[in-house]
Amino acid sequence: MNITYGTHSIHIESLPATSLEALLRRGISHYLGNEQAAKISNRKADYQAKHGEHPDEDLVAIWKEEVQALAVEKLVAGTIGQHAPRAPSVDPVEREAGKIALAEVKIILTKNGIKPPKKGEPVTFKNGSQATLEELVARRLANPTEGSRIMKEAEKAVKAAAAKKFALDAGTTDEAESVDDLGL
Repeated sequence: MNITYGTHSIHIESLPATSLEALLRRGISHYLGNEQAAKISNRKADYQAKHGEHPDEDLVAIWKEEVQALAVEKLVAGTIGQHAPRAPSVDPVEREAGKIALAEVKIILTKNGIKPPKKGEPVTFKNGSQATLEELVARRLANPTEGSRIMKEAEKAVKAAAAKKFALDAGTTDEAESVDDLGL
């Protein structure tokens, strides 16, 4: 097996055992150390954002053990770098409808003196009921009148974006030598 780095190509089987061992030590140290530490840093940041305080050292130690154990499992299984199957992407019209509904919900809340909550956090209404932003968007889309209007608006927006992309793509040419060749 050859590994190329920049202009260097190294035939792995020709390396001395001491070099292979040193590379493996460095690689494993980096993989279990730096790469997993980055995941722990992300968890700490998420925890602090959600709870408003730093996680205690015991919790961080538990996370570190979990993350490293999973990394070792992947190492032994030969699945480093392989990602889980991704969920199917959202239909462009549904994605656009979600954006429109989210914008409308934020406007409605703001006009009524309610600060739009952060993702996953509930907003409390005067009667004591609560709902997250995601729930309010879902309610807006499920509303027979507003939902159908938003879906029509989303369809128009997606069609307009596709038409614009088509028009821009149609105006490209490899043979353009002047501004006139581009139709500008």
